[in-house]
Amino acid sequence: MLSKNKIKYIRSLELKKNRKEEQVFLAEGNKLVGDLIGHFSCRLILATEQWLQNHPRLLATETIEVTHEELSRASLLKTPQEVLAIFEQPHYDFDADVASRSLYRAYILFERNSRHLQPQDRTGYHGSHCPGQTALLQFTRIHWKRL
Repeated sequence: MLSKNKIKYIRSLELKKNRKEEQVFLAEGNKLVGDLIGHFSCRLILATEQWLQNHPRLLATETIEVTHEELSRASLLKTPQEVLAIFEQPHYDFDADVASRSLYRAYILFERNSRHLQPQDRTGYHGSHCPGQTALLQFTRIHWKRL
């Protein structure tokens, strides 16, 4: 049984600010949910009995079996399919030092492998490494010209 509060919560995820605040995203449809289920943490699955029988091993915090009528009330689509799921948005940590070293290595590889482009200006590159947070600025200072 699907409660009115769950329906309101799912409908509220139509707005980007609510999805961002809750740090979730909504997926509807057999293929999309099936593809995402193993790659993202799932908070909620609303599915018909038939879909749940076809997918017995689900890793979700909460699984609710619903009828087509209940699913159509909760869905954001005009013609909902057999499943609707709410997944947590992934979080990635950004390390500026690692990024700058990777960017410098990418520049060196690109410079070695480039046959049609040649650097016109090498300002900002002194020595064999690129300092911390200036990597992106230094990379954008290089102007390329066609040979």
